[in-house]
Amino acid sequence: MLYIILFIFSTSCMSFINALIYRLHYDINYSTNKRSFCDNCKKILNFYQLIPIFSAFYYHHKCPYCKNKFNYLY
Repeated sequence: MLYIILFIFSTSCMSFINALIYRLHYDINYSTNKRSFCDNCKKILNFYQLIPIFSAFYYHHKCPYCKNKFNYLY
């Protein structure tokens, strides 16, 4: 059970760090003011759509609105 909790916690932390690095690298002003969104349709993603592993399996690595595939890095 400890390994499962550790795995979920570490994937959540890595997902947050990946988003932070992406935002800081491409647009510094964007990193503090906006929420996560789809690059294709520009719709804002809800908090439950950003849970790293569960949302990837549930939405099949696609945007829930436009069905465009996300990069596996995200």
